[in-house]
Amino acid sequence: MLWLQAGSCGGCTMAAIEHGETGWFGELEAFDVDLAWHPSLSEETGEEALAILERIASGATRSTCCASRARSCAGRTARGCSIASAARGARRSIG
Repeated sequence: MLWLQAGSCGGCTMAAIEHGETGWFGELEAFDVDLAWHPSLSEETGEEALAILERIASGATRSTCCASRARSCAGRTARGCSIASAARGARRSIG
């Protein structure tokens, strides 16, 4: 999963980390979800982060899910987080 965040407070990240009995990382592991990159949680920054994004964009690294958080940029009427799944071609607002 690739998590993109633009101009938001990071509240979704904090809520997700606390989600479920085992926390977010435990939930991801239970469903065999690999977190390719997250702006607050990943160690990679700068050139390393760009390399990950470029590999996903080129198709060299497969990513079937993208979480996008940009409520602050979209305005007061915007929905919160969106999850897009390339495998199903679906988009779902979760906040």
